[in-house]
Amino acid sequence: MHEFQWGDIDDLLACAKVGEFSTTSSEEGQGSSLSRIELHPQDGAGEIEYYADDDLRVLMFDCAFRAGRTFYVRDGDWIRLNFSLDIYIDMAFGSQLSVQELQPSWRLIRMPPTDVAVEVVSPSSRLQWVTICCKPERLSHLAGIDPDDLPFRLKGAPTADDDIIYRPFALTPALKALTTNLIGGVRPRGGLGRAYVARKADELLILALDHLLNDHSIESLQVRLTDRDLEAIQAARMILDENLAHPPTMKALSQRVGINRNKLYYGFKNLFQMSVSEYVQSRKIELGRNLLATTDVPVSDIAAMAGFRHQCNFSTAFKARYGVSPIVFRQQGRPPRPILRAPELQA
Repeated sequence: MHEFQWGDIDDLLACAKVGEFSTTSSEEGQGSSLSRIELHPQDGAGEIEYYADDDLRVLMFDCAFRAGRTFYVRDGDWIRLNFSLDIYIDMAFGSQLSVQELQPSWRLIRMPPTDVAVEVVSPSSRLQWVTICCKPERLSHLAGIDPDDLPFRLKGAPTADDDIIYRPFALTPALKALTTNLIGGVRPRGGLGRAYVARKADELLILALDHLLNDHSIESLQVRLTDRDLEAIQAARMILDENLAHPPTMKALSQRVGINRNKLYYGFKNLFQMSVSEYVQSRKIELGRNLLATTDVPVSDIAAMAGFRHQCNFSTAFKARYGVSPIVFRQQGRPPRPILRAPELQA
């Protein structure tokens, strides 16, 4: 049994059990590769394509296996999104979940790194689907947000204690068009073909992210907070207050207070009506405001003391919060009326 772990083309060939008579070709360069497998009649009909770079994998099926296949897949810290036009597959995730996909759809899959998905494809069943695996950093870059502001299910590697996430959604016309284009569309040749696949994959990710970030049923995750959990979240808040200039990561913070990241992320947001990163940003601006009002320290030094890497970042955030620049605020000698009040924090 070979476990596919989103490695190179040889990893995929071993998992797919493609025979020596099937044809494989690859284009490589600039840290990326695009490989194409044309199935020999003894293996089936059609083709498989596989794109790989540092933080993105794109697997494209447009084929049917003559004898069917069983795939064993370990995702590790990759986030997996699947977009299917034509699919007939049974999927089992450890002992927690077993599903059968029969119709066009797209889905988000997250598994703890120790779990293996078993995916069984029936003989002669036509497969038309695109699977995209990426690192959380790529999603935060595409969304233009701090990694800590990603929904919990899209950040970091799940732990062995986390539940498997399998969320199917209807395939919208825009997603269907992009998926069709990746599977059967005409592409530029050479290195442009690699860039084209990566760009189209990012477009799919952007549309999926738009749904995942704005659908409240996705963002909301019911968590049961015990008294111990509430104490841990309050302790986390105190740690953040004491380390505004260099706040710990969510992983480090959860380990310090003895609560899993899931409960910390959603519990903090439920208690204080803002995410951890939003809280840190708000308190940093407040610290800068207090220093402006009570000291003669230069604005550039205050920005650094409040944890801003650059004075311009502090000035932009301060003006967005209070409506005037730090210099004007100090000249006025009194706190202006905030444009946007931060949510009142619970004691």
